Amino acid sequence: MASAAGPKYKQDMPPKGGYGPVDYSRKIFKRIKGKYILGGFLPFTAYCWWMISETKRYNRMHQLENTEANIALEPLLMAEKDRMVLKLFRQNCELEEDLMKDNPDWEFGTLFGLPIFHDVKKRGIMPHGYELFAHTNLFYGEELSKKYYTRSQGAYFEQITRRNADIPSNEDYSKNY
Repeated sequence: MASAAGPKYKQDMPPKGGYGPVDYSRKIFKRIKGKYILGGFLPFTAYCWWMISETKRYNRMHQLENTEANIALEPLLMAEKDRMVLKLFRQNCELEEDLMKDNPDWEFGTLFGLPIFHDVKKRGIMPHGYELFAHTNLFYGEELSKKYYTRSQGAYFEQITRRNADIPSNEDYSKNY
């Protein structure tokens, strides 16, 4: 039954005459000569050094551009911060004036009759940042003071906020420096 329907298998046998001789001698690999290795290594190293220098140059130019942009924008940002500070101090002054209008002994912009911003050199003294947020929540005021308060020009600050007409001129500034 199996002989008629199924395929006939042939067993693998060695070839006639047997196998050839087995080569078991030592084979030494061919080595690449040093001049060829050096010939490939030096151009590759030179290319890598060139790429490193180009990347450093690009990064330096990018950093210079960002620095110049920051320098150009810094006066604008400082002016905006100073404007915000002056506006808030002006509001505080108006609020103080409104709160103390019924007290006849109260002089606006003074502390018990003494000027708050007394300066011997008449340059003006910069108020502290916490004064900016005098009528706000204490913790929120300290947080805002750390975040936004910057030093401004004291004398002009005093003129705008305290309505002081005695403002030093530029000559007074140059004498003190």
